[in-house]
Amino acid sequence: PRPHHGLALVAGMAEPQRLLDLRHVVAHHGAIATKAVALITDYGFEELQLERIYAGVFDFNHASMRVLEKNGFVKEGVRRRAVIKNGQILNEHHYAIIRDERTA
Repeated sequence: PRPHHGLALVAGMAEPQRLLDLRHVVAHHGAIATKAVALITDYGFEELQLERIYAGVFDFNHASMRVLEKNGFVKEGVRRRAVIKNGQILNEHHYAIIRDERTA
């Protein structure tokens, strides 16, 4: 049997600030995740006229960090021991991309 591959994207928009909180979970298919984040980022800036798109990523999720970095997101910092998930206390890495800093 083939391993499960998947991508889930959850986004929440804050009005009237024109910000998008992008949460994504990636399993194996990095190229698909990279393209999906690129499409959402383009749509957010071009169609929704957002100023900022941001995401939080858990310590262990290096694939998601790479996906964001490939799409021009910049690591802004780490909230240490900020999230409890499945009984574990985790750090959350914060990434963002700003309209003016985006590469065309």
